[in-house]
Amino acid sequence: MKELKISPEMFTQEQLDEIIDWSFTNWVDSLHGLGNKFFEKDLGREVTDEEEQEIFLALFKRMIDEGLILAGAPINGEPEKEIQGDQFWDVSSDRMIEYIRSVLPSDPEFLYGGLDDKDDEWSKFWYYDCPTIRWVDKETGQIY
Repeated sequence: MKELKISPEMFTQEQLDEIIDWSFTNWVDSLHGLGNKFFEKDLGREVTDEEEQEIFLALFKRMIDEGLILAGAPINGEPEKEIQGDQFWDVSSDRMIEYIRSVLPSDPEFLYGGLDDKDDEWSKFWYYDCPTIRWVDKETGQIY
């Protein structure tokens, strides 16, 4: 089985542009589930649920680091900064990923919606535990 090297740098600029075109202004879960679209052909196989989870984390980190998204602080008492009248989490992307890892469901399958017996876990993670995101228009700097 061909190994997938997962890192924030794994995404090409073309892939990032495509993600922005599809997902701009969508909820954070729109950054999950892109592994097969971008990497299945080169791998010669589908990505696993565990790889998909890591791809999401790598993409989240890359988009934070490049200023394409901003994250809301998911827990009280964390440092925040004001930008354009809204408060955003003022910690490193590494700290954000550390937090997200700490609240990820124990089974990566919980990251997919539409699984009746898993919808509570899915909703809890995506809508309560995971940081909310806002998108930054790279041309204007406007936050959406």
